Amino acid sequence: KKKSKKSSSDDGGKVQLSAELQRQLGVESVDSEEARRAQKAQRAKKKAAAEKAEKKKKLSAKQRKRLAKIRERKAKDERRKAILAKLAQNQTNQKTLELLRGSGRVGQKDTLKQRLKREFKKRKAGLVVDEDGERRSELMQRKQRASLEDIQEEEEEVEEEEEAQEQEEQEEEEQEEQ
Repeated sequence: KKKSKKSSSDDGGKVQLSAELQRQLGVESVDSEEARRAQKAQRAKKKAAAEKAEKKKKLSAKQRKRLAKIRERKAKDERRKAILAKLAQNQTNQKTLELLRGSGRVGQKDTLKQRLKREFKKRKAGLVVDEDGERRSELMQRKQRASLEDIQEEEEEVEEEEEAQEQEEQEEEEQEEQ
């Protein structure tokens, strides 16, 4: 009942069977060997993936903690990079930073040399303010101080007048009683 085809050509005396007969007899051809090898490779890949998944599942508590720390460190580094990038975008130039003063110098009056240095730095940074504007601002500050002093003097005068009126009223009351 076997159906076989013998070829007398270039096969070198090898027997060729149909695919159906090969399956029934369990005979393997070159093509089926390749298919079998491919299936074997697929099974090996699946097995390796399953083993890898098992290894991941079988981490000890210490290993899980280490893995969590590594993930946290990576996330922290990414956040730090994002923040530094934002800072770099909004950074002012060095010349402008030189013009800033510390809070410890608030209220201190600059010497002539310090004012000249500051003016030079302003011009170098491109923040030139006209001298007349600065003089005007100084005059305005002086006027404000003077006006505050004037207001205080007026308040003192008003208080003195009120006291004088009270004294006069007291004297009149004393005279009426006598």
